[in-house]
Amino acid sequence: MRAPQAASEPMPVVLFVYDAPNVIKTIESLLGRMPKNSEMPRLTRVAQAIRQLAEPSGALVDLRVYVNRHLRDSNRKKHWIEKDLPRMGYKVLTEVKRFEDDPRDVDEDMVWLIKQRLDNPQISVVEIIVASNDTACFRNVLNRIARTHPGVVLKLVGFEEMYFRRWYDKFEFLDWRDIEGVFQDPLPRLTKANLNLSRTHPPKTVQLAPTLATSTIQTEQTEALVGASERGEQFDKSGSGSSPWKKARR
Repeated sequence: MRAPQAASEPMPVVLFVYDAPNVIKTIESLLGRMPKNSEMPRLTRVAQAIRQLAEPSGALVDLRVYVNRHLRDSNRKKHWIEKDLPRMGYKVLTEVKRFEDDPRDVDEDMVWLIKQRLDNPQISVVEIIVASNDTACFRNVLNRIARTHPGVVLKLVGFEEMYFRRWYDKFEFLDWRDIEGVFQDPLPRLTKANLNLSRTHPPKTVQLAPTLATSTIQTEQTEALVGASERGEQFDKSGSGSSPWKKARR
């Protein structure tokens, strides 16, 4: 239970930002195909893990999911966005794409939110956790926060084989696979041994499978899988005293 805060004392906050479009594309790249429902992160488990992480400090958990919407979204995806995610405790921000190649995206909104929460005098952001492999979106803003807010803990959640330490050397890194129970089916791991790559440099000779779904069928599949695995999940809370996070990498 959180300790009561003095009237003039800002509430400590752990901010979690989930970049849904990027997570889907990254898993597509790892698998070389559309992922199954069981190969997508279980956001109920993610929320539970972050709450357990923040509990010792008494910090408030601010869970955010950013999703691109389309005019022809399936009813299943609409239900996931409007009903399932709020039920799990997430606040949802969407960007409506009016056609397939519409350049509008949630990237700017995610960056704006992080800045806005840091500048809010009523709260004190003590930790920012970003679930995304989108270096173009987050690299500059997170590096700037590391310089201007040295007391804020910065963590990235992604896939280690796509994480480049030279770009994020001031942050802690958490592999999706290290969150206990986040995947129903384990995902394959590309290793330095089988790729012959150093993770300290971006890959120059390896080309992963395309990440964009270009056909209507693929688009509908993407919309369907985003939320299909989230409804009706129940978790065994026995042994919940142990941390859901394995040791973070640096």
